[in-house]
Amino acid sequence: MTDPAISLIADIGGTNMRFALVEGGEIRASTSYPWPDKPSLAEPALHFLRSHNAQPKRAAFASANAQPGFEVIRMVNVGEHENLYTYNVSEIRTALGLESLYMLNDFAAIALAVPHMQPEHLIKVGGGTAVAERPIGIIGPGTGLGCSSLVWANGRYMVVSGEGGHVTIGGTDKRECTLIEWLHNKFTHVSAERVLSGPGLMNLHEAVRAVDNLPAIERTPAEILKLGLSGEDAVCREVLEVFCSLLGSVAGNLALVQAAAGGIYIAGGIPPRMSDFLAQSAFRKKFSAKGRYLDFLEAIPTYIVTHPSPGLLGASIALQQTD
Repeated sequence: MTDPAISLIADIGGTNMRFALVEGGEIRASTSYPWPDKPSLAEPALHFLRSHNAQPKRAAFASANAQPGFEVIRMVNVGEHENLYTYNVSEIRTALGLESLYMLNDFAAIALAVPHMQPEHLIKVGGGTAVAERPIGIIGPGTGLGCSSLVWANGRYMVVSGEGGHVTIGGTDKRECTLIEWLHNKFTHVSAERVLSGPGLMNLHEAVRAVDNLPAIERTPAEILKLGLSGEDAVCREVLEVFCSLLGSVAGNLALVQAAAGGIYIAGGIPPRMSDFLAQSAFRKKFSAKGRYLDFLEAIPTYIVTHPSPGLLGASIALQQTD
């Protein structure tokens, strides 16, 4: 049924896509789908709408790699597929029978959601106190490494989206520099995403074993997390330690670039799964370890976002702002 009061929202990630309906400002009927064998956005979206007998006319999709004004979106690391997947916004809009389809970056959506987070959806790591109406930074390792920010303008926070996950990574000690040098020989350019993501965990695992002259063993991100958090495997444990250290360093860089006195929020699928470990790791120490700006950074709070679907929440808010 066509109902102008009902809208479609989606959070399109590299591993899964989640759809939901919005009615009266409330999110309902959320359903998650893995990417189909033949990557497609229209197919699972149509399945979702048909299963709920809904035909909305408006939609907002939060998608990795989407930027304002982009008509063609190119995604990498889609599901089990390493190649690029390209989709056309107009074709998706037509296939779903929509009058309007608003596309926003997935981390722009998460940024929109941050000011609406309840205390139970945040875990504070370290000290610092947020300053009202000052810039806020959002970064998050998952299938990739997302990055965005919020700036105060015209009486509310406005999103500035970007691709900060692809900045060049640097080590903070000799061991990290050695691992990054090994990865440099493999990838040429070692971005932050090459180590701070699910595939990044695998890259770090491969690098540690290679640098230490250990036999190569393939492990999934889930296996690395499990074995590292339990302490069953020393290499996996070190991978998580290096991961947290580098995440702290990159998050600190983001805080400096933005003068993010409003706080830094760590989102993505990985941090909530290792929140206790991350809180006790070198993350916060490396976040602040910026020489003469140590005191400046120690005053900035950092939070782990544990909300189950911040991308959907942000897409819903985006729809409200386009009214």
